[in-house]
Amino acid sequence: MKSKVSRAAQASKSVYHAGGEHYHFNMACLENGEARVLASMQDEIRERQQLSFEDSAVAAASEFKMMKRLESGEGRFKAIRERLSASEPRSVHTTLVQGLLA
Repeated sequence: MKSKVSRAAQASKSVYHAGGEHYHFNMACLENGEARVLASMQDEIRERQQLSFEDSAVAAASEFKMMKRLESGEGRFKAIRERLSASEPRSVHTTLVQGLLA
């Protein structure tokens, strides 16, 4: 039981930290427009990770899209968690290989 409470506390803490970043993402979009936020994200990623223009554009677009998906409340990860809890444990390697072969 203690382990379950500890996992819940860890997950809650991560949501708290993520919420602040998501708030600032949303405020930046509302105050400056999504195109400017995306361009600024690309610049920041290119400088911080020393990526090419193209790679930083892909990384920024991917991160931007994920932030928008999270705010939609789609429930994707809840469904994944429930499906995993109901199934037999499989190794990550087996799952990845099966996905590549499909």
